Amino acid sequence: IPVGWIVRLYAITAGILLVNHVRTLAAHRYVALGEEVSREGQLLDSINLASESLWTKLLAPVGLRYHALHHVLPGLPYHSLGAVHRALCRELPRESSYHRVSVSGVGEGIRNLMRDARRNSRRAASGRPSPGYG
Repeated sequence: IPVGWIVRLYAITAGILLVNHVRTLAAHRYVALGEEVSREGQLLDSINLASESLWTKLLAPVGLRYHALHHVLPGLPYHSLGAVHRALCRELPRESSYHRVSVSGVGEGIRNLMRDARRNSRRAASGRPSPGYG
């Protein structure tokens, strides 16, 4: 096997794994650190990527943009998540928990995750408990 082919295969594999890792990071808030949480807590610890941009659709195809909805309705087929998400957004009041878990895209999800990690790190250093979700 030519070395150039192996290098390309490695680069493609590493790229795919990097995209999947970033998408997974952007889909969670990581506040519930292993403790058992309610269904609403699972919702609040997850994120929906509300953007319809091509970039978001490429990074989170099919129903992967609706990760918080998946935690609320885990049996719902992925191909139905988009339609159910849009219906919930129309029907639920703006102040509902469901609306609070949507971010505009992967970039905002990562920025929020980094901000919260810094905040939780400072909180842990000061001895204060994390807020968690019950």
